[in-house]
Amino acid sequence: MGYLGAGNGQFYSPSGIAVDNSNNVYVTDRNNDRVEKFDSSGSFISVWGSTGSNSGQFNGPQGIAVDSAGTVYVSDSGNNRIEKFTGSGVFLATWGTPGSLNGQFSSPEGIGLDSAGNIFVADTFNSRIQEFLQNGTFLTTFGTFGAGNGQLANPLGVAVDNSDNVYVTDSDLLIPGTASNRVEVFAPFHDTAVTSLTLSRSTAYSGITMSQPVKLTVMVSNLGLANETVWVQPFANATIIDQQNVTLSSGSSHQVIFSWFPSTWARGTYNITAQVQVVSGDPNPINNSIQGGLFYVRMRGDVIGDCKVNILDLIQIANTFGSSLGQTSYNSNADLNNDGKTNILDLVIVAQSFGLSC
Repeated sequence: MGYLGAGNGQFYSPSGIAVDNSNNVYVTDRNNDRVEKFDSSGSFISVWGSTGSNSGQFNGPQGIAVDSAGTVYVSDSGNNRIEKFTGSGVFLATWGTPGSLNGQFSSPEGIGLDSAGNIFVADTFNSRIQEFLQNGTFLTTFGTFGAGNGQLANPLGVAVDNSDNVYVTDSDLLIPGTASNRVEVFAPFHDTAVTSLTLSRSTAYSGITMSQPVKLTVMVSNLGLANETVWVQPFANATIIDQQNVTLSSGSSHQVIFSWFPSTWARGTYNITAQVQVVSGDPNPINNSIQGGLFYVRMRGDVIGDCKVNILDLIQIANTFGSSLGQTSYNSNADLNNDGKTNILDLVIVAQSFGLSC
């Protein structure tokens, strides 16, 4: 298909090529500053783009990729940006400016997509690969200038396989004396795990104002190769308790502490878990969550947990009366208001509820 020219189905230095799920073919017609679309037999379907820097225009488009929904991504190399279109060429969004900071480009070329739809761009003259979400949010970058393993010298092409391994053509373009001219393969980067979840106590009492919260301590570790920013979320059954945003460098761990006042929850048994969210392309999502055990919200005054408030509960408080948190005699279940002490206030709570049952 195609001949030299500017008519429909003709090309002037075609560069990138991509195929969608319907086997339609998309070509970046670089020197004509446009994208052409064909069916699988090479019959012309449509064209979009013109020379310029406005939305939907191009200055030497190079790489092109199509995601599973038929959305088209084009590296507008001369304008140092990525443009996003529908499969029929309707402009959707753009991101990128000239430069070397995160999210900036110096002549972007190849584009590849992983199984989560994340976008990998060969930032050619910055000698690196940048990764983005589908909305253009920057995720990470890898590669520095050089000829060592994992280094790049003006990468051009990018492809991602079904296991999310990233393949890069390391071109050595216009850099005499470097020793690239190779293909490099990079493993998936995203693997954040919740490695532990502990609770400062396992019991609370419905309807009692708590002076001290239950502490949920979550340890999160970045087992991958790239920096991660994730939401850490503890759950009681299917209900989220809270969430915190955490940024982890590769190989690092971070302890996140949540303060929870479960006395406001309905009486019952809760399965406490913690998980991390927004880990794009994580190859091992099973380690994104962990169970921390069961938590009991009991009836007011029910120290022993038999759904009755009677003399047995008074005995439990009497056995630990006067103790405080940290002492061997301290019983957290007898500390009804969770103030770190077992004293007259706990006896009053039992007295007020004495004789009640579930």
